[in-house]
Amino acid sequence: MEAFKDKLLNIKKRATSLKWKEEYTLKYIWFFILLILFLLITYPIFWVEKVSPAFQTFQEGEGLTQLRVMTFNIHHGEGMDGLVDLNRIAKVIKEANVDLVGLNEVDVRNFRSGMVNQIGFLGKKTEMNAFFAPTLWFGIGHYGNGVLARFPILNPKEEELPGFRGREVRGVFQFTIRLKNRNVQIIVTHLGLNPVERQRQLEFLTLKIQKIKEPLIVLGDFNTTPTAPVMQKFLKDTGLMVHSYKPTFPAHNPELKVDYILTSKEWEVVKEVTPIQGLASDHLPVVGTFKLK
Repeated sequence: MEAFKDKLLNIKKRATSLKWKEEYTLKYIWFFILLILFLLITYPIFWVEKVSPAFQTFQEGEGLTQLRVMTFNIHHGEGMDGLVDLNRIAKVIKEANVDLVGLNEVDVRNFRSGMVNQIGFLGKKTEMNAFFAPTLWFGIGHYGNGVLARFPILNPKEEELPGFRGREVRGVFQFTIRLKNRNVQIIVTHLGLNPVERQRQLEFLTLKIQKIKEPLIVLGDFNTTPTAPVMQKFLKDTGLMVHSYKPTFPAHNPELKVDYILTSKEWEVVKEVTPIQGLASDHLPVVGTFKLK
């Protein structure tokens, strides 16, 4: 009888031990699953991808004597009514009749925007070449900056801007185009919300821009106003010019100028640089036409 009790006790001990090991193992499995998901959501990723068919209105260096450009933070296609509608974004771009668009806050296959490849969709709708430069990887989807252009772009490169751990990763997308048989540099960027972070990013951009010897246009959401001391210093140190001080955010009642088309001294304004009124995003797009002097 005692032997039977001892045997039963050992069986119970083994069962308890196995149950504890099983629970312990499951906890670790869930921990690693959550860790992997966290890394997938927050890990920055930098590359540039051409995602549309080869729409080509102009050959490199041919046909284009002036350039009509737009900067547009599309808020992943979500308008002021809370609806995600890329057709509205495409309509704004098409009606502006632009040659090149710098885009911020573009989703590619993210759940919040219906798993749509937004840059590819916009490229097809506007019949422009579409390029995507992601800054964040949300599991199977991406988020970042984009470009639509009526002509090829050359030497595309995306770099990470300095920032703080735990905050949204920001990037700067630079590439070359040909205009009147000259190389022209284009930069598309989106700066951070934190003032210290933004100052570091502007310092990074200053050093980068000071090395550029070719005509330059900078497009993007800087999340700061032209009268802010950090922005004034940036403009002074780079020699870039602001052509419109009209507010661009929020779209329904604009109070702040945060979206810019900045140019180097080689450019001349052909048609007024101005925001386009509308509610397709929470930011107003800004458009302008330029020619080389």
